[in-house]
Amino acid sequence: VNVMLYKDLIEQYHISDLATLKFFLRRIMDCTGKIFSIHKIFNDLKSANIKVSKNTLYDYLKYLEDVFAVFILPKHFQSPVKTELSERKIYPVDNGYLQAYKYVQAEHYSVMLENTLRQFFLQQNYHLFFFKDTKEVDFVCFDEKNKPHLFQVCYSLYDTDTKKREIDALQYAANQFKAKEAYILTMEEEEEITINKLKIHIIPAYKYILQNS
Repeated sequence: VNVMLYKDLIEQYHISDLATLKFFLRRIMDCTGKIFSIHKIFNDLKSANIKVSKNTLYDYLKYLEDVFAVFILPKHFQSPVKTELSERKIYPVDNGYLQAYKYVQAEHYSVMLENTLRQFFLQQNYHLFFFKDTKEVDFVCFDEKNKPHLFQVCYSLYDTDTKKREIDALQYAANQFKAKEAYILTMEEEEEITINKLKIHIIPAYKYILQNS
């Protein structure tokens, strides 16, 4: 991480304001798997009495993309223009970055699993989006035939409310995308259920990766 921070960013882009850059990087890692906003980060910096322009923060974000340090996940719309202008989620390209900037606890395991699967989906040459309407789905992955594949990532479905929420979201999204099957990728739970003709595969992430590699 230090090599990425000091060599790839500071040297390549001649960044002199190290304090602002470090603050920005921490906030980006805090937003892993969440909708993020440059405007909110700008206000956080302002509250911390750190003076920086929004344009500089947008530059920092572009630098991170250029050195392949972060991945931006757009929200899916039928209109490419709306997709381009929509809210977005952000992920570090490697969980090592997340571990370097955050003290990783059990509550972070799910987002790290989500990030691992994001990287796997990219390796499968899927076009990735997230879906959010009245319900939210972690990944909508389009294959080379433009067929959508729906995925929720959940470390554990032990809590019944969590399981219901994940299933309800997939049912809603499947109706929107005319999908006949969907997936919930977990750490270890496995089950197959059918609800209103929608087949939902609940499968450990490692098993899904092995079966599709």
